[in-house]
Formats: sequence, C-alpha cells, structure tokens
Amino acid sequence: MNEQVWLNISDQRYRCGYHLMAPSGRLTVPSGSIYFKNFFHVFFLYNSPQVTSTIPNVWGHARSRDLIHWQLLKPALQPDSITDQAGCLAGSALIKDGVLYILYLGLQAQSDFQILPSQNLAYSKDGLNFNKYLQNPVINMLPVSHFTETKAAKIWEHDGQYYLLMISQDNGQDEQVVLYTSYSLTYWNYLGPILERPLLQPCNFLEFFHINGHDIVLVTMTQRQVSTSNFDPQGIYYLAGDLDYDRPYFSGQVWQRLDYGHDLFASQIFQAPDGRLVTIAALGGEDFDQLQENDKGWEGVLSLPRELIWEHNHLVMRPVRECQTLRERLLQQQIYQIHTPKILCDSVTYLEMNLYFFLAQWDGQIFQLIFTDRVTKNQLVFEYLHAQQSVSVRRSDRPHSNSTKIATDKFLRLQIFIDQSTVEIFVNDGQVVFSERFYFQGNPQISLTSDQTLQVDCQLYQLSGQSLTFGD
Repeated sequence: MNEQVWLNISDQRYRCGYHLMAPSGRLTVPSGSIYFKNFFHVFFLYNSPQVTSTIPNVWGHARSRDLIHWQLLKPALQPDSITDQAGCLAGSALIKDGVLYILYLGLQAQSDFQILPSQNLAYSKDGLNFNKYLQNPVINMLPVSHFTETKAAKIWEHDGQYYLLMISQDNGQDEQVVLYTSYSLTYWNYLGPILERPLLQPCNFLEFFHINGHDIVLVTMTQRQVSTSNFDPQGIYYLAGDLDYDRPYFSGQVWQRLDYGHDLFASQIFQAPDGRLVTIAALGGEDFDQLQENDKGWEGVLSLPRELIWEHNHLVMRPVRECQTLRERLLQQQIYQIHTPKILCDSVTYLEMNLYFFLAQWDGQIFQLIFTDRVTKNQLVFEYLHAQQSVSVRRSDRPHSNSTKIATDKFLRLQIFIDQSTVEIFVNDGQVVFSERFYFQGNPQISLTSDQTLQVDCQLYQLSGQSLTFGD
C-alpha cells in the first residue's frame, strides 16, 4: 500500500489526525483485533472507492506497537473464493500453536439471487500474509434473499476446547445468541442458545470475554428510536454473568449500556501483553448516509483504544495510557472561576482537555461545556444537572439527547479528546463515556458556562496529528 491511495479522496476536510482510518473508501467496523508477534493488529471492513457494492467486502489491516501510531498494510482478506465471492465480512481472531487464525463471515451469491452466508477460516504465520482454509466453510448457514446485517461470531479457547458464539435468527425470526464448540477450529458442533429469551431488538457484532470473575456478553443494538422518547437506544450493551458451558446457559439478566454517546458501534475486545483488556470500536454508527464525508472518497473512523475495567459492578472505559504519547505541548494549566460564558479554546484542532470541577462549594444547578463548529454553527453540549446528579450530551444535528445518572459529590472530572470529526468524553475516570462523531470545519470553539460561580481546574494539551503511516 502506498500514498497513491490518497488520490481517490476529493475532500480531506474531516479526516482525523490521530484516529485510525482506512486510506480511502468506506470503513465500517473493526474486526478480529488481536496482539500477535509483538504488534497490535486491527482489521477493519471496508470498500475501496472503485467498489459500488454497499457491503464492505475487504478486510483492511493496520498494526501498531503502541496502540497509537498505526501502519496501514495490504488487505488481509479479499473476496476471491467461492464461499466469500460476495464479501468477506466481520469475524474474530485467536492464536493457536503460534498461528493467527481468523474466523470470518463469507457471502456467496447464488444463481437464484439469494445470498448464502457461512463461517470461514483463514490463517497466517507472520501476521501479514493470510491463507484461506481449503475446506471452507467451517459452518454452513441458511440462505437468505437479501443481506443487510453482519452477524459476526466470537471465538475463544476454554479448558482445551474452542468455542464460538454467534447471533442467529430462529424460525420465528427472533435473534438468539448460540454457542458452538470444536477441538480443531475446522469442525464445529452446535450446542444451542445460551440466553433464556431472544434478544429484544436487532443486534450485530457480538463479543464475549472474561473480566474479574465475570463473563461478559456484549452486543451492538442497531435499531434507532423513532418515537418521541429523547433517548436513543442504538448502541453497545452488555450482560454480566457466568457461562455454563455444559448446559449451555448464561446467567446474566440485566443489560447495561457501555457508552452513552450517539455513535459508538461494533466494539472489539482484545488483550494486551500486560493483561489489560482493550477495546476499539467504530465511531459513526450504522447509518452511513449521515456521515458528512460519504461523498468525498472516504468514510468512517475508529475510536481511540480504551482499557476496560470492572469497577462497582459495571464496565468502565478509560483511554489507554499510551494516549499520553500524543501530547505535543501543554497549552494551558489554569484555575478559573466560571459564571459568565468563558471560551476555553478556539485555536487548536487536535486537543486533549482535562477539566476538574469543584462542586462542594458550588451553589448552582447546571453547567454546560459547549463545542461549536464556527462555520455551520452546529453545537454539541455536555451538561451536568446538580439536583438530578445527571450528565447528558445533546446535539443540534441529532434528535435525541442521551443522559444518565452519575455518582458525584465534591468534584466532577472530564477527560476529553477532540479530533477533526470526533469528540470522546470520559466522565470521572470512565464511569460514563460519551462517544460522538461530530464535525468541525475549522478549529472548534469550546466554551464553559454555569448558572452560579463554579471553580474549575483546566488543563489543555495540543496533540499530534500524525499517527498513520503506510507500509507493505
């Protein structure tokens, strides 16, 4: 891959400086992220600008030594086999006997205009060059008349056996989370559904992992709310419980939301060599028509990598500590007394903000942090309501505002990362996170206002905007 791919991009206005993107074309979701042979590998589904299909059918590939600076490589998988001629879609990865294996969803076009999806296997010894299993597919699925959703599978090893978890539709078109098992990765036995009841609404991009004694089933719910409710249910949700591999049965009952923003989608979970669980996801949701770059020769961006931590009976997300290496210079370190609106920054695009609000002596009820695109006048507003002890994000370009309660008493801390078309807000060390795909045509204007005098410690860093390189 070389820099000629940039020639297909007609407008780079919203391309990010330190978030992972495809070189061009449509990037949809990460797929099969893993640490292998001293590199973090992130695969992602995308189409080149020359492809007219709406289904992203290629596995793009990037690797990094530090989760921040990424080298874009040649595609790992392309639709060049009988079982995946209509597309190589989402999947997952694991390491077996020093070899990297990828299980992915392949689409095969049938003569009767139906699509035959199946689970397929590929492998690599060096993490760069991939071969497909000659006896693919390893799991056959029922043909469908049209294919609009990616039903990815998750594979892992447990007590000497391999397991595969997948979202599947039953005869009544309800979606179930079903479990398979294998000793070889090539022959799979169906064990059955693991949840007591079907999923409540359409879901994609399933994940399964273990953290602090808990098994976690995590899905992306894809149905946007169209009623008068002010809450948008599309997003990433998880169940915490225990998986009984023999029955099979999963004990989790209560769905919890992982991210309260409008735009986090298709989270991938993988383990760093030091034991940390890391997640990276798509920013922008499933509706690509709303992306402002969708006619510019490129689409899509991935989130900053985040560490997953189990704390106070729920998952917490924090930016990985490697994000500190993005800092180029300290712009500001100052304590303000805020009452009337105060502009905190309006001259930097790539920015990290650390704000510490002192609430113990504050007599107010509301403060707002406002991000404004000075060209379009669109605004993203983070709001804290003291009486309700709630935080929310609302946007002038979206119909829904998302809010949640947060336990806070004497202080509130925000860590915020801003790129050319992303805003990621971490509240109180990741107790609550808002992930947004929000577009700035120039440098954002960021202001703070409060109904009563509020003391805030403000620390701003300018970040590097050079995190992508190209390599063979």
